[in-house]
Amino acid sequence: MNYFKKTTAAFFVTIAALYAEKAESSLNQMPVKELTVFKDGHAFVIHEGDLPVTNSKAVLNYVPKPILGTFWPFSADKDTKLVSVTAGKQKRAKQEQATNITELIKANIGKDVIIDEQTTSNQQLRSYEGKLLKLIAKEPKIETQTTTSYWTTPSSPPVAPEQTVLLKTSLGTKTLNIKNIHNITFKKSTSEKFTTEEETAQLKLNLELKDSDKSETKVGLMYLEKGFRWIPNYKIDIINDKEVVVKLSATLINDMVDVENVDLNLVVGVPSFFCEGQYDPIALQRDVVNTNRHRHNIFSNQIAMVTNSTPSIPEFGSAPSDSEPKSFNKNQDLFLYRLKNISLKKGERMVIPVSENKLSYSDVYTLNIPFTAPVECYRDLNREERKAAMLLNKPAVKHNIRIKNTSDQPFTTAPALVLKNGLPLAQGRMTYASIGGTCDIELTSAIDINVTKKDNETQRTPNAVKWHRNSYGKIELEGSVSLKNFKEKTVKVEVTRHLLGRVDSADAEGRITYTNQFEDDSYKPDGSAVHDWWHRYSWPWWWFKFNSIGKIEWETTIEPGQQIDLNYNWHYMWD
Repeated sequence: MNYFKKTTAAFFVTIAALYAEKAESSLNQMPVKELTVFKDGHAFVIHEGDLPVTNSKAVLNYVPKPILGTFWPFSADKDTKLVSVTAGKQKRAKQEQATNITELIKANIGKDVIIDEQTTSNQQLRSYEGKLLKLIAKEPKIETQTTTSYWTTPSSPPVAPEQTVLLKTSLGTKTLNIKNIHNITFKKSTSEKFTTEEETAQLKLNLELKDSDKSETKVGLMYLEKGFRWIPNYKIDIINDKEVVVKLSATLINDMVDVENVDLNLVVGVPSFFCEGQYDPIALQRDVVNTNRHRHNIFSNQIAMVTNSTPSIPEFGSAPSDSEPKSFNKNQDLFLYRLKNISLKKGERMVIPVSENKLSYSDVYTLNIPFTAPVECYRDLNREERKAAMLLNKPAVKHNIRIKNTSDQPFTTAPALVLKNGLPLAQGRMTYASIGGTCDIELTSAIDINVTKKDNETQRTPNAVKWHRNSYGKIELEGSVSLKNFKEKTVKVEVTRHLLGRVDSADAEGRITYTNQFEDDSYKPDGSAVHDWWHRYSWPWWWFKFNSIGKIEWETTIEPGQQIDLNYNWHYMWD
């Protein structure tokens, strides 16, 4: 009898192992064939493969987590029609390693043992000899919430079930609370494996086949899911006074699904996903979109979805030698880098070269002078804000390289490491530049170009304007920016001066415009050390009736040792 039980148990264990192996290999039969990856972490996935068919059904032991409305299964066989797809869960047997007394008891039901029991009322051990019959588990009652939440969840943390061991002894059947078991001695050999049930997700593809005897057919899935992203990185080598070599690499981060020899598309551009953050119900997730709750109905015409994504610091891995960039394509407003034969398992990272171009550049020196707080504001500024305002009076010229994008692909926003003769000069930021456009990358402060800024009040006219029974004074000012070139070469300098008020005049062919502070933040000072006092100050309600943010722009060339002066006048109104 014991031999029969052991043989039967071994049979079912073998069947469970074979079933598990089959389940794990199902995704290999429908692998990822193509992957389109966005920088924000979304990926458009296409699976395709031959699945076995039984009773007009093909089963896949893998359920993705697509964004709502992006799950599209298909048949790739002209003689097979896809009728429907059903997602569900099933239980299957699984062998696990015993790691505690409870699991050892589960693995050795029917074995002869000696159990030492220690109760709370008596600290002495009591020993019982017998045969393990059964392990009984009583699940605790969980009171659910009485609210009208879409998902009913427990109101308290999960409680471990109360478990009792039935032990057959010479005197009868003894019950022992598993919490009181101090030690178990097995008289003979023990088993360290026990069988448990696990719940797995499953996709069932219901098919209509022309040939009813067909044993397999080609089917596929396509969907959009979050979990695979790419982060661009640029390396810029300055090779002479006119040319640079711009190299783009991609850091791939796979937290979604294993891929093997796939075609990978890296997208440059800003995608628009209306249902971002909402799982499709096919994913069997609890946080699917609830279209029955009016307040959260994403299909309302009155709701606009706007999302932002901040990239995290990537982890780096190595790229296989046979993974090389293939080509570049444009798809509407999105640009694609196509890579071939990419293999990357879930949880792995990869760095791979994408493109390399020799491009022309020029040295450009820029000076951006933001406005400072009017003297009337100083009494309302705290110590740190006053210190920040003083720092704005010490502008410095920045050395930039301006790269002309004559390649067949756009630049994308990314960190850029700049080198010359193999040594690093700076790390700047590459900004988006379309084909034919330019991109400026800041290198360092140009200490050989001296800057002096002077601003003086020239006149103050009280009661210059009356509006809404209020009188406003006019404060007139004049200023100058002096630049002297101590370099041994001629430099081209682009100067921008922002002023709080209205610009009256600017010499040296200065171009005067006005900034909309709600749409253009170029008036803000550079550097996080300078506090943004502009938003801290409580501006009077009448301010923009009379005043604005003026901007003067100059483009000038300075010879070695030469000094130039840029003069301007402006005014603002004050109560």
